[in-house]
Amino acid sequence: VFAENEEWLDGPSCSVLYTAPIMLYFRPVFGQVRSNFDTRPFPNVKVHQRHRPGRPGTPDLEGYNVMRAVVHKRLRNPLGLDPHQVIAPEALDHLIEMSGGVMRELIGLVRDASLQVRLAGQDRIDEAIAAQAIYRLRRQYAAGLSEPYYEELKRVHETGRRTDTEI
Repeated sequence: VFAENEEWLDGPSCSVLYTAPIMLYFRPVFGQVRSNFDTRPFPNVKVHQRHRPGRPGTPDLEGYNVMRAVVHKRLRNPLGLDPHQVIAPEALDHLIEMSGGVMRELIGLVRDASLQVRLAGQDRIDEAIAAQAIYRLRRQYAAGLSEPYYEELKRVHETGRRTDTEI
């Protein structure tokens, strides 16, 4: 869309923040957008210290605080909601952990949990609702993985390092 219809991106007479997958950012067709707009990669937030074989990574408290602040701000402004009334702190921390520091995933998890809490007729996202949202996201990712990918992920988990294979 952007390569053939750049005027659509430049058309709004207001400030606009466009987001795109990082893989798209490095494709040659995206060069025209990079040359005409101020583009900035938006990094993931570090929510765990590096994993070591045989022991899980420890939470990065600064990263958790960043992710919490984003969710709290989105609930307060413009919705006017009290974050502690909407989501239990332990449920939010679980969503943050499972987002892997990917802001898009955290927002999607909170959105999914919010929908589920409404459908269940509850007032607040608790750990059970958060776990359901995480389960649905895991299923989406698992649907796209074949056996070689599982083997690769197992090796990464065991060693704590990427393998640099061509999968």
